[in-house]
Amino acid sequence: MSSKASVRKNALTRRIEDEGFQSVIPCERCVRLKRVCIRADCSDRCGDCVRAGGGVKCTMSSPSFTDAEWRRLVKSQNQIEEEEEVILAKLLRLRKQKRLLQKRAGDFIARDFKEVAELEEARAS
Repeated sequence: MSSKASVRKNALTRRIEDEGFQSVIPCERCVRLKRVCIRADCSDRCGDCVRAGGGVKCTMSSPSFTDAEWRRLVKSQNQIEEEEEVILAKLLRLRKQKRLLQKRAGDFIARDFKEVAELEEARAS
């Protein structure tokens, strides 16, 4: 392999690693070698097939959905999980406030009963 081709291959491999995402349906080579199939929009081949060289074909079985659709789904799922965490944090904060308010209400009632008892004692004397 010429040095220019090697430089291009290495640059493409790095770009796939940097911009890539795990393919929903791995290529046949990655399945056979039990590797994670990382793809990017900049190439029709996965990073491992690019790294292996020009003679290696990156054959994908045809999915019923695209990788872009899958990424949107994963992104939506991540957003929902983040929203869920925010809501859960708010719920925990509100529960803590509720406990503090109930404690304060109990303290007020106890103080009022004590004052009533003291007033009744003062009247009785």
